[in-house]
Amino acid sequence: FEVNGIELISEREKHSMANLCLMDKDLNSSLSNNFFHTKRKIIKNSTRFVPICSLHIFNKKYTLRPQEFSFWNKEDRENYANELFNKLNQNTND
Repeated sequence: FEVNGIELISEREKHSMANLCLMDKDLNSSLSNNFFHTKRKIIKNSTRFVPICSLHIFNKKYTLRPQEFSFWNKEDRENYANELFNKLNQNTND
């Protein structure tokens, strides 16, 4: 749902695989509740290791034609989750 044009997600969605990525505790803490584009800058300038899939999330590589970069929206979450589950299924079928 949206409030003042900003998409909000439920607590359940917030903690789903489609809204999570891997990074260490300190880097994650430094991201806080910043806007998505601010988080991307922090990660880009970090000297800490960030897994490639997490970098792809913040560069919206899982969304075919991203229209905005300030938020991680429903389309981004769905595309990321689909890619994640496709990779997992691919590896279990090999």
